[in-house]
Amino acid sequence: MKFRVLFVLFNVIVVAACALIVLMPTVVMGWEYARLFWRSNWPVGIVFLAVLGGLNTYFALNWRLFTLLEREDWPALIEHLEDQIIARNRVREQQLRVLINAYVVAARPERVTQLEHRLREVQPKWVARLPLDFGIPYLLKNDAAEMERYFGEMKERARCPEPVWVRWNYAFALMLQQRHEEARTVLLAVADESKNPVQKLLTAYLLDTISTHDETARAVVHRLRSELRARFPSEKWERELERHRSSLQVLVLSKLISDASGWAFGTGES
Repeated sequence: MKFRVLFVLFNVIVVAACALIVLMPTVVMGWEYARLFWRSNWPVGIVFLAVLGGLNTYFALNWRLFTLLEREDWPALIEHLEDQIIARNRVREQQLRVLINAYVVAARPERVTQLEHRLREVQPKWVARLPLDFGIPYLLKNDAAEMERYFGEMKERARCPEPVWVRWNYAFALMLQQRHEEARTVLLAVADESKNPVQKLLTAYLLDTISTHDETARAVVHRLRSELRARFPSEKWERELERHRSSLQVLVLSKLISDASGWAFGTGES
C-alpha cells in the first residue's frame, strides 16, 4: 500500500509542478507572451513528458517486484525473480542483488551458489560484477578452502568491485587455515588502503591475533585502534555500524564485528 501511495503522490506532484511551469507565463505575462515563450521552448515539454513516461514505465515493469518487497513475501519474490533471471534469462544487476538478499533472508544460501554456477555457464560477467554478493555462502559455510578459492579468484579480476573487502575476505580464509604469514601480508596492504571504518576494525582485530612477535603488525594494530577510538566515541560507533548494516557482508560478519568492537572500544586487550 505504501508503494502505491508513493507512486500516486509522485505522479501528482510531478504533474502539478509541470502544470505550474506551463501556466506561469500565462498568469504572469499574459497569453501572447506565453504563446511566444512556448513556441521557442517546446522541446522542454517533450523532454519532461519523456522523463515522466520513462519513470512510469520503469515502475510499471517492476510493479510486482516492488509490491512483493513491500509485503516481504520472500517465497513469492524468489519465485518471481527466478522466473525473470533463470527461466527467461533477463539478468539485471538490481534484480540479482534483490534475489541474493531474498535467498539470505529466507535462509537459503545454497541457492546463491546454485545461481552462481548457472551464471558462470551462461553469463559469467555477473559473478565478477557482484563478488561480495556471490561470496556470502562461502562466508556462511565456514569452508576456509572454498572461501580462499573463491575470493582468491575474485581478487585477481581486473576492475574488481569492492577490492578491499574481497582481499579482506581472502585474508580471513587464510587465517582460518592458520596460514598467518600469508594473511599478514594481505592484511597489512588492506590496512594501508582501506577507508572504511568497519574494514579497519576487522583488519586490526585479525592482525592483533598474530602480532605477538611482530612489531610491524603491532604498530599497525595500535594505529588503527587509536584512529577508531579517537574518531568514534561508543555511541557514535554504534551509529556508524548501523549505517553499514544494509550490506550483506556486514550482516554476515555481525558476530565477528561485535567481538571486534568490544575489543577495540573496551579497556582490555584481546
